[in-house]
Amino acid sequence: MVIVPIAGVAVAALAIAFHEVTDASSDAVLFSGETALGALFASSYAVSTLTALLVFKGLAWGISLGSARGGPAFPAIFLGGVAGLMTGHLPGFSESQGVAVLMGAMCVATLRLPLTSVLLAFVLTSSAGVAITPLIIVGVVVAYITTEVLSARFEAPSHEAAATPPT
Repeated sequence: MVIVPIAGVAVAALAIAFHEVTDASSDAVLFSGETALGALFASSYAVSTLTALLVFKGLAWGISLGSARGGPAFPAIFLGGVAGLMTGHLPGFSESQGVAVLMGAMCVATLRLPLTSVLLAFVLTSSAGVAITPLIIVGVVVAYITTEVLSARFEAPSHEAAATPPT
């Protein structure tokens, strides 16, 4: 009962800091993201505001997950959308492509469900057209393989393997 209130104060402090740094609404940092996606895409945030949102929302999400409050799916999709909007400022990459690919990539990196991640990214960005589907699939596959390789590399060794003497 001590950790949850401390986590709540930390998330509130991050939301206030985001508002002070960017003058944007703190709602994007406070809530999970399913209702904020429409407002995110309707706004025309600068790259600096999107970067701040990515950092502050990412920290708030990590605190919330670490204190047993909040789920992983919608914040991952929201952060993928934020990162996708940032890619719209890169040469040769449109916002719709970036949003679709990075929503799927963030979703699969968090949930480890490749087919679900492809479907979610496609349904959420279906107005961009069917031609974007191969990009989503490639992004999800790359993110899934990367996540699996990194988690296997940093996984703690099994106690059974350490206790078994070599033969």
